[in-house]
Amino acid sequence: MIILKISSFLKRKTNKSFVKSSLFVIIINLFLFIYFSLIYSNEPNEIITINNSLEPIKVEQKSLLETVGVSYVPKEETFNIFLIWYGETLPDIYFKGLETIIFHHPKCDVLLFSNELNESIIFPLKEKGYNNVHIVRFNLTKMVENNIGYDFVEKANKLLSGEKIDNLQVTRVHLSDFLRYFLVYSYGGLYLDTDSFVLKNMEHLRNMISVREKFSYICSQKVYSTPKLANFTCVSNGVYHFEKNHKFMKDAVINYESWWRRIQGYAPAGAVMLMDLIENNFDKINFLSQNEILCLNHLFITRNEISENDPRLLDAFNTCYTTQLLGAGSSTMSINSFNVSFVEKKVGVAQQNNSSYEKDENVKKESSDQDTDEEPD
Repeated sequence: MIILKISSFLKRKTNKSFVKSSLFVIIINLFLFIYFSLIYSNEPNEIITINNSLEPIKVEQKSLLETVGVSYVPKEETFNIFLIWYGETLPDIYFKGLETIIFHHPKCDVLLFSNELNESIIFPLKEKGYNNVHIVRFNLTKMVENNIGYDFVEKANKLLSGEKIDNLQVTRVHLSDFLRYFLVYSYGGLYLDTDSFVLKNMEHLRNMISVREKFSYICSQKVYSTPKLANFTCVSNGVYHFEKNHKFMKDAVINYESWWRRIQGYAPAGAVMLMDLIENNFDKINFLSQNEILCLNHLFITRNEISENDPRLLDAFNTCYTTQLLGAGSSTMSINSFNVSFVEKKVGVAQQNNSSYEKDENVKKESSDQDTDEEPD
């Protein structure tokens, strides 16, 4: 592990090209900050429900909610995929993304944590035979009771009930960031943002988080390097996997309240906090490039219209595990001409290839079974 300070690195770099590239990075960072802030500020005001379900639930689900805080308990023997949604409606574009997750992970539990969504939204998926998807109701207070992270949840409950605590505010983003850390820490699994479109199976990616190398995005003063990834200064908390009780996730849950309380803002305990916690967990984390995990090289053309022969499609298919829409949880997210967009074409290529692979494997299996059943001469 190599850890530097940005300031010490800058002393070594005085050439004009580096200054220009640094200014470019700062401008991009500022643009993204404004972009996400505007998306969030334009969201309609909705009741945030963290402790009960507004939808009728079955007796056994109610019992689980009252005892362990969730209507469906993630299984230890299953690869769990967690998604979180605050709001009464899930945009069609996110539903399409959800289907890609299930398509590439038929043997995994895909768990969408929501207290507002009607369970009927997943009926079309059930009709297609996807029985591994569940909408999970949750009681965050019961989940975290007598556990790490309760300091944040206690304050969040007070604020949501109208109590004033200094100048603190709690938002859907704050709650989502905390809940994702707590779920992965408590049960182990893969967390995905709801604007993720999955292009291939991710079950083998364990204890993983993605990074932006070569100073391409700076959200921390610390600089880390691995043999394959030089000089990364930011991570993504939108896609990651860790095993149950992983120390990195434990540290994230423990430190969440203090970062949230001190910084506030859009995502006070997101990537910046995680970068600060990496140092004591470096040898326990598998770092992968965001070009691979998030299809970063093609991120800003995701919504563009492209032709079938565009070489970037093949590059994305060969390189990427997911592609992101940068929706920031917006309940009004949409894409004009989705059927001819870059993301839809990538998904189509990935699913066609996966179907062809499964067909070939089934043919091989049938052939093998026939050979086994043949009587010897």
